[in-house]
Amino acid sequence: TMLADLAAGARLEPAEPSAEAAEAQVRRARPAVISFSDWRTLDRLETERGKALGRPRLKFTSVEEMLDSLGARV
Repeated sequence: TMLADLAAGARLEPAEPSAEAAEAQVRRARPAVISFSDWRTLDRLETERGKALGRPRLKFTSVEEMLDSLGARV
């Protein structure tokens, strides 16, 4: 585990330690990953959908529906 590695003194020191580089690596391994920015978009869309019905929000009910709402980016 990561904690065991840390206790043993093993640390990962990536060549590019930025958040952008980490996200790029994750997206290479898992192209359909949902980022925090994507989550904020989904939150906004749920709120907009609910507002149209006089509700605080209208939640997406499936992963497929969420991915469809994000379009080709995911």
